[in-house]
Amino acid sequence: MAKSLQIAVRELKPELLSDYLSFFDKAFSDFPDWAGCYCGFYDTPDSDWDATPNAGPEHRAARSERITHGKAHGLLAYIDEKPVGWCNAQPRASFVNMRSGRDWELLKHIRRLTLKQDSERFHGRKRTTRDL
Repeated sequence: MAKSLQIAVRELKPELLSDYLSFFDKAFSDFPDWAGCYCGFYDTPDSDWDATPNAGPEHRAARSERITHGKAHGLLAYIDEKPVGWCNAQPRASFVNMRSGRDWELLKHIRRLTLKQDSERFHGRKRTTRDL
């Protein structure tokens, strides 16, 4: 019989900054194009977004600032008190870099809660809540 997972979901608050950063420091290590985003693309005006591969530290600092000042919103998922997932949950109007209806459709798929790798529980595969 399979063991069920207990997932706790917490609203992002400034006191969870270190959990958010520790999740995103590793979340897309297998997909370098997204590894430095820190889920800030849609919160950053298009003219301010640096899409170059070396922009990760800048994005990390910008997200830290937004979270510290309560300007970033979303949900963190935890298993055994470790951050394992993120959902950028906020009003649609808050996404300042939403450029087209196509972006909105893409975002609906991306913002599903994504669980990072956990080799003991997930055999090294990424999972989403649909898989649980």
